Amino acid sequence: MIANILLPKETIWFLLILSIGLISCDAKKQASKAEKASSKKTLRISSRDTIQATDLFEYYLHSLALDKEKEAQRMLKGKKFYIKGRIKIPDKEWKDRLEYVQLRAHQKYNTELILCHLTNNIDREKLSILSENTSVILFGEYIGYNHFPTMKDCHLVSVTPLK
Repeated sequence: MIANILLPKETIWFLLILSIGLISCDAKKQASKAEKASSKKTLRISSRDTIQATDLFEYYLHSLALDKEKEAQRMLKGKKFYIKGRIKIPDKEWKDRLEYVQLRAHQKYNTELILCHLTNNIDREKLSILSENTSVILFGEYIGYNHFPTMKDCHLVSVTPLK
């Protein structure tokens, strides 16, 4: 009733329609942002996650395959997989488990997985000639994309180093 006194009926309807339009426009923007965020090839593993370094690749595969098995396969085929972090290979058992993951990735996802241990003296030429059908896990010091222009399309995983 107070609104009727202050504003004419047409103005109230105009403001109502305008606010509905703004709300729907904002909802579309939010949906677009969410879609862009989900389309990024990024899996972030924070320090709060209790996950062993040996299970990282399997964790990635399973997290994709939980309800999107075909999408996981499509995303993994022809992609490079990059782990950013400092991970040490402590013993032979650890290496054996990684080889098992490598075999499993090949059998289940038809994805070749190359394991590289990185140091400051990294062989950049070797990495630059990797084929497009190769998935790569890099273990070692933090290395940014700037060092590897050919790795722009890699899956980037932020990994908390093992203590």
